[in-house]
Amino acid sequence: MLATKRVRGDLFSGLITDVDEEIMNSDRNRLDIDTIVIHHNGGLSDEGARSTWYVSTGHGTSAHYQVTPDKIWGCVGEESVAYHAGNYEVNQHSIGIEHLNNRGEPDWTIAEETYWNSARLIADICNRYNLPINRETIHPHWEFTATDCPGGIDLNRLIRMAAEILAGDSFQVSKEEQPRDGDGQRLVRVVEDDLYIRTGPGLAYPDQGFCPLGTFTIMQVEEADGYTWGLLKSGRGWIALDYTEEIK
Repeated sequence: MLATKRVRGDLFSGLITDVDEEIMNSDRNRLDIDTIVIHHNGGLSDEGARSTWYVSTGHGTSAHYQVTPDKIWGCVGEESVAYHAGNYEVNQHSIGIEHLNNRGEPDWTIAEETYWNSARLIADICNRYNLPINRETIHPHWEFTATDCPGGIDLNRLIRMAAEILAGDSFQVSKEEQPRDGDGQRLVRVVEDDLYIRTGPGLAYPDQGFCPLGTFTIMQVEEADGYTWGLLKSGRGWIALDYTEEIK
């Protein structure tokens, strides 16, 4: 299981890249977490979105995480209530994840890299709280209040990606699941946070964002462009095994 991080006493996923230092709207009247609520910023400015959650700006809203193509911001710690769902009872037992848009009205979409970062975060949260990765756990904001949020985010795709990440051994691998010698499979540990996942085994294939740190099962190996490439068990794509550590 991926280790968590504590910053100023607040608990966050170990995947966070930054923590916003400003004091955000929250309280400690927390209940057991069983829900994740998905939001979009409704804007193209990361800093602008986060600033609306500051106590100093007086908007009275907030979120636990802000996800962008290259960052996962910790905003309100998971042990605190964030004001994101438009329903305080839902806020008490949920984690709110906001997403930076890459396109404005009417689409309000998010970037491919943002999908990937969010899916990693969702997989980690569900793994730590022992929650199923499905629509019973993960909800759009509009289910709880009258809003168009989360805009153009494809929730079913996000859920599918998160499930594939967890199934692909990104966070934990049991001894029983380790590949057998001679079956063409291997376990590797990704230790570089800028390792691309590509659609095929070679530099000419387009990238699909970065591979998260963690342990993965490799199903197939190919040589190309001076590198050894491995196909991820999840089917997400290929990574250069030269930048991983093989687990014996």
